[in-house]
Amino acid sequence: MILQRRFFELKAMRVDSRMNKYNPRNPNRRAVEKRVAEIDAHNTKRAKKLDITFASGNNSNPFLSAYKSDGMDGIDSLAVGHFSEVNRGFKQLICSLTKVAA
Repeated sequence: MILQRRFFELKAMRVDSRMNKYNPRNPNRRAVEKRVAEIDAHNTKRAKKLDITFASGNNSNPFLSAYKSDGMDGIDSLAVGHFSEVNRGFKQLICSLTKVAA
């Protein structure tokens, strides 16, 4: 078994009155997966902005590469929805922890 350092970002969601995230017409598009995609896009944008501000002459993009290198594929975003649904990454974490515990 390979142990690896991981960083997690946990987000809880609330019911959206405008139904931007919870869309009853498309049950296949889970709100927690949409939220995780938004979190990743926001964090990537922030890392790119830090690269421009503090490392403008460095083409290796140190902040973005550090963000993407943590854990297996960057910082793991875990989202829990209003109706107790969790995203795919959260389910994988639970399965991994139960295997280690067993």
